[in-house]
Amino acid sequence: MHNIIRSPSPCDAIKQLQVTLQKVEEVRLTVGSLHTSVLQAKGVGSELQAVEVTSHRVTNIIHALEEVIIHGVTNLENLMNMYSRGELLYQCTPDIIPIM
Repeated sequence: MHNIIRSPSPCDAIKQLQVTLQKVEEVRLTVGSLHTSVLQAKGVGSELQAVEVTSHRVTNIIHALEEVIIHGVTNLENLMNMYSRGELLYQCTPDIIPIM
């Protein structure tokens, strides 16, 4: 959000977010693969729960990035208003806030 606000070209900042989203999607695929591996190797114990928590957090980050990109592309003013009111997913989703 700070890059979008400070950027002379918000389109460039949104492109950077899209690149970030692609990288996070790669992480999601890796976590999905680990989920399967842990399930096969360890069953449904605490190791699987740890992977599931991580998977959920990665999914929430993807949704938050998608929200910023969608609002940034369709209505930049609305995005800025939501940001200033603290209404964006990354600002109000409990398991994202500690990561940021």
